[in-house]
Amino acid sequence: MIILILIFPIVLAENLPEFDDDESEVGQDIIPGFDDDESEVGQDDDTVAIEITEGEVEQNDLAQVNIEMVDDEITTGDSTADVTFEGTTSPGYTWNTPLGSFSDFQLTDALFSLGALSQASLTSFEDDNNLFFGSLFDDSTFQMILNDQDEALITQRNSMGDMGRVYVEMAGGNLTQDGAVLFVPNGDHPTYTYHDNTGVEFGDGTVYYYSESITNTDDTDSNSMLNFDENGFTRVEIQPNNNYTYNHYTFRNTGRDSIYGCKDDASCEINIDISDNEIDIQDKAQLYYDNELIIESYDSGNKIEYNEELSTLTLNNPNPNNGDTLILINNDHHTITETIYGIYDQPTSYSYPSLITQYTSETKATTINLLYGSLSYGNYLSFIPNTVSFERCEQEREEEPYCSAEDVSQDNQVTGNVAKGGLFSWF
Repeated sequence: MIILILIFPIVLAENLPEFDDDESEVGQDIIPGFDDDESEVGQDDDTVAIEITEGEVEQNDLAQVNIEMVDDEITTGDSTADVTFEGTTSPGYTWNTPLGSFSDFQLTDALFSLGALSQASLTSFEDDNNLFFGSLFDDSTFQMILNDQDEALITQRNSMGDMGRVYVEMAGGNLTQDGAVLFVPNGDHPTYTYHDNTGVEFGDGTVYYYSESITNTDDTDSNSMLNFDENGFTRVEIQPNNNYTYNHYTFRNTGRDSIYGCKDDASCEINIDISDNEIDIQDKAQLYYDNELIIESYDSGNKIEYNEELSTLTLNNPNPNNGDTLILINNDHHTITETIYGIYDQPTSYSYPSLITQYTSETKATTINLLYGSLSYGNYLSFIPNTVSFERCEQEREEEPYCSAEDVSQDNQVTGNVAKGGLFSWF
């Protein structure tokens, strides 16, 4: 193994500028700030040049950079060499790689393998500082952006004889994979690990992809796993008290164990059926629409089906596991709660998103209609003042038997059990 010690920052470049004979000498024209005596090179055997991705590395007495040739039989012009180094880059000394150049970084224990950055500990000296690198085992590319004094660690493992891996630790900034998957760290120990099966494991941060995101907060005990394809996430692990967002919908895990959110996979606790425009929930979880809570599943035995196209919601739970309350629904001017005893309506002046026009409890063999701010079941009708149903009632009361004064509920008044043939009872 050959150990080369450099005394000035290394410049790795795909296309170095042309120098004339005077400029090509290692002197103060190349390294500003040194006098002629300091810049002179020693004996001929003290200067060694090799090409790394078509760039030139020289050794002289001024370097504070260690270069280690990993291959025992390296020759000048061999661009497949593995080279480790330490150094500080600056706008005057920019590192050029096949994926782009970078500067204003301090690098420690850095390794270029086959022309790619495969490991490094680094600190940025500038805001919005970009670092580009590629995977050793596939064609994935990464862009890391750090701010002044942000630190990061990069290590890679090739897939020969083992699973390939890109591992990143970073405090601050962000990391983008393949121009689309964005990791934003937030916590004491943010990590992002990409495996060669398009799988990602991450902690202390949020991963964004198109109109989707998955969180792993700082106080979460375990990392989260996710898989993706060219269209978005295909499977995400939602740790307790963490969120998965898909378009307008956000799912929050309210249970004790992690659950999975998937696309077109009925084995997952949360399944987004793309073809049927349906969302299925089979555990404890909350469902938000544009940050408004619309459904909360309280029981791990629940089987909830929400059809976005038909605006219908169905619950089935013949064997509740977790107490009296099964589900809470916020829709339009109503909060509906189903327990093991019955279904209760609480009209409210607050207007939630009106996403559901029909709720069916298969357990209670009951269907409730929700339209124009009213709730109806059999002969029962409930609404509050200043809703569309109230206005229709005022206008049409004398013309047709649409409603009566008794149908008007007070704000937040619990109207009772609507699941027993129209017989109502109070909480």
